[in-house]
Amino acid sequence: RFDQFQELLSGAGSIVVTGHEKADGDAVGAVAALRRHLELSGRNVTALLTEPMSPRYDFMEFGRSYEVFDPDKHQSLVASADVFVMCDLSSLSRLGGLEAPARAVAGKTVCIDHHPCEGEGPADLNLVDPTATATGRLVYDYIKHVDGQVDREIAESVFVSLSTDTGWFRYP
Repeated sequence: RFDQFQELLSGAGSIVVTGHEKADGDAVGAVAALRRHLELSGRNVTALLTEPMSPRYDFMEFGRSYEVFDPDKHQSLVASADVFVMCDLSSLSRLGGLEAPARAVAGKTVCIDHHPCEGEGPADLNLVDPTATATGRLVYDYIKHVDGQVDREIAESVFVSLSTDTGWFRYP
């Protein structure tokens, strides 16, 4: 389904990328890596989190590249997005305050996740692999699939994703 995702993104004028509420390292890392990849690809992308990310991730470049969802400021941005990408969530209810706007997106929705989902997943296009170590790994696999550049920020983001979701590599 990576080719379908690439096709959606290539025709998109605006892209919004988000993760679940109370974003952990996997959600933050996946959103950060995909946002940076899209930026490097010349895409118009906005990364939204439902609240400020944990101070434990302050070292990440991503800390200067995302916005905290504000309904007054972002409602129309989300509604008019050509592609709305949700990382590391198996259910729209995990979007918190972004759930209602996500349900009203005029464009296509995409879910990238490594958790089992009901049915095929909560989006129009679901890139779900329960055997993956982390959602950030799926984002990395996508970037490599499309021969995308991996810079320091993407590497750092994928590392945060993988290391936090594997307990610093203590479990699979």
